[in-house]
Order: sequence, then C-alpha cells, then structure tokens
Amino acid sequence: MKKVLLVLVLLILPVIVNATSYKAEDLTIDISDDWMVFTRDNLENNENLAKLGVSEATLKAQMNTYGMYVDAISTFDSVNYVEMFIFVKDTKEETMNLHKYKDADALKVGEELYSNYKSTRLDLYKTKRLTYIVCEYTDKVNGNTLYLIDYYTVINGKGYTIKVQSPGSFDDNAKKNIEKMIISASFKLNKHYEKSPYKNKFIYIIICGVVGGALGAVTSVLKNKKKKMGV
Repeated sequence: MKKVLLVLVLLILPVIVNATSYKAEDLTIDISDDWMVFTRDNLENNENLAKLGVSEATLKAQMNTYGMYVDAISTFDSVNYVEMFIFVKDTKEETMNLHKYKDADALKVGEELYSNYKSTRLDLYKTKRLTYIVCEYTDKVNGNTLYLIDYYTVINGKGYTIKVQSPGSFDDNAKKNIEKMIISASFKLNKHYEKSPYKNKFIYIIICGVVGGALGAVTSVLKNKKKKMGV
C-alpha cells in the first residue's frame, strides 16, 4: 500500500522537466533549461548577454546595487516574455524564519512591504516547510506597465524575494509554471533561526524597518534588444 501511495504522490507533485539548480545565498531553486539564466558567476563572456546588448559590467552593477543574485528570462522576445529575479537582503538577527510566525503576523509583514502598491492578491503561499508572502500587482518602468508576482520569505536572517514580471498578465498556466519553480526551492536552514520566535507582535515593523518597502518592477535585460538586434 505504501508503494502505491508513493507512486501517486510522485505523479501529483509538479516537476520541472530538464531544469538546472541555481543558488542564491542559502536558496537553491530549479529553473527550466529553456530559460536564459544570468547569475553572479556566469556573466563573464556570456554569449546571451552579448545577444541582448547588455554588458557584463552593467548587469553586475545592477546585481550589486539591488542585492540581485539571479536574472532569468524565458525568451528573446521583448514583447512576450517572463523574467524572474531573485533578491537577497539582510534583516535583523533576532528575526526568526518566517514560517515560525503565525499566519496573521506573516500577512502583516506583507501588508507593510507592499503598502505602496495596489495589489490584486496578497496572501500566504506554503510549501512543505516554508511560508511565502505572495503578492500580485502592477508597476511601471519607463512608462510601461508590467505585471508582477512576488514570493517573499525570511530565512536565516535574510529576506528573499523571488520576483516574476511580464508585460502581459499571467494566465493560470503561467502561474502554475511559476509555482513549480517555487515548490522546487529549498533552503539550508540554520537551527538558530528555527527556534521559537520572540514574542513580539510588532515583528513586521522589525522586518520592514530594515528591509524597507518592496522593490517593484525592474528594468529588463531585454531593454536593449531592439537596438542590438535590429528588431
């Protein structure tokens, strides 16, 4: 019976076929091999960057400025694309991992983080061990509206944002594919941050006071494509 149940679980769980694992501090996440993925370790002499008309120095500077570790994009198409970023920022040491707090407190963090945006969804998303604040909203870059879905969590004293953006709205299928990547994410958890959280009902103030408000839409690496490739 146990073997049958195991097979059923494996069939139900969403899996990314042909994916590569990438790291950002204590986070490891699987991204489809169909995507172009830029990290702090693969920018030098990167052919895809050259095709996009983006210099190594430019993307490296952007990564350092915003605490960006991953910039992944689904296609060269500058009109129909999905782009995913991973940002990491320090919080305070006394902040426990987000999944150690009550749902109400975690939601309060989300309300504070995204108070400057008009969200269409602000909720919690839970995997087997982790809790994310998920926010769907729109923002503008250079006058262009972008649709965004952010997954935010706090692990080992750091705030992690997995940000997905696109010039078009996300349909149900796109959201499922995003969730597959989120489910694939795992963290190397430090036991210190897994202890019972401080009894501080204002934990959202501690987190948001250090992290600040959520970072909205980010300039895409596709911004120079038309000039470079003559599209």
